[in-house]
Amino acid sequence: MPPHACFRKTVTLPATPKAVRARISADIVYRLWINGQLVSRGPADPGNDYSPRTRWSHQWLYDVRDLAPFFKQGDNIVAAEVFTKEQPNYSLGRPGFAFAADFTFVDRPPLQVTTGPDWGGIPSEAYSLAEWTASTPGAKPARHIRFDASRETQGWRLAGFDDSRWPRAVKADSVWGSLAASEIPPRMEVIYPSAGVVRASEGVTVSGGTVTVSKDASFAVRFNRILSAYLSLKARGAAGTVVVLQPNELNQAGFHRMTSVVLREGITYCEFPVMDSFSTINIQVSNVTAPLAIEDVRASFISYPVSYVGSFETSDADLNRLWKASRWATQISMQTHDLMRLQ
Repeated sequence: MPPHACFRKTVTLPATPKAVRARISADIVYRLWINGQLVSRGPADPGNDYSPRTRWSHQWLYDVRDLAPFFKQGDNIVAAEVFTKEQPNYSLGRPGFAFAADFTFVDRPPLQVTTGPDWGGIPSEAYSLAEWTASTPGAKPARHIRFDASRETQGWRLAGFDDSRWPRAVKADSVWGSLAASEIPPRMEVIYPSAGVVRASEGVTVSGGTVTVSKDASFAVRFNRILSAYLSLKARGAAGTVVVLQPNELNQAGFHRMTSVVLREGITYCEFPVMDSFSTINIQVSNVTAPLAIEDVRASFISYPVSYVGSFETSDADLNRLWKASRWATQISMQTHDLMRLQ
């Protein structure tokens, strides 16, 4: 299976559903869209706690979601992206996507929709694995996810798209073993604002929330704390312009994982499919043949849906800061199955 695959199905409903209970999973990572709206991403980490060779819970997890608010009477487009390589999650080496939804109505018989050969599925060339070599002497090449917007199939998540030439998806026997519902409820997701642009080189200007780049250049976007978040980019520029995004927990050069984006003509939007931890996004822009406007570098902050019910305050300002930092570190770490067991 390629690094990125797309699945799509039209679901025709006799009425607006009263409830839609969906069970969703993938090997390795999925994003689910209903009528063009992102409604779920996952699955919950199946218990490997970032040690895929030695620590697996031996239960493959699926997410349970209430999707009723996103469906309507008539035709609905269910679309899924599956990312199969270069992910931190555990994999059994046979990538795939699973979806089962039970629809209930006020005065109609129930309906079930599951993945199968009535779905369309295609490999996508929009995402690939690439190698990037830093200009720093002695730096090692870094393998990363590359998104080429010119290779993305436009409109495939929306109604009106003609998928008649898409091959039918192939139903495979499960290799996931014991399936279990994730105990993690839908995580909270909040757009976290940036604190501004730093270390801008020549050719970079900032006006309002837009960064304009007139030639090959670099800059960094800062946030006021370390986040557990998905990183996305919205830019307007010439086809072939390359934007390299490098998340870092520290306000300095370097990165943990990275992605590069090759723009199409006009507007390009890309979300990095791997959640990362960062306070700084180092950005390098190359192949600039016309002015580039970066309209948004967005952090979609993800966390377990906690409530702040306690408080702590002393006359020692350092202790107060330590308590707040510890509270935040605990919250952003509440992500995986293993960590949730320990809370």
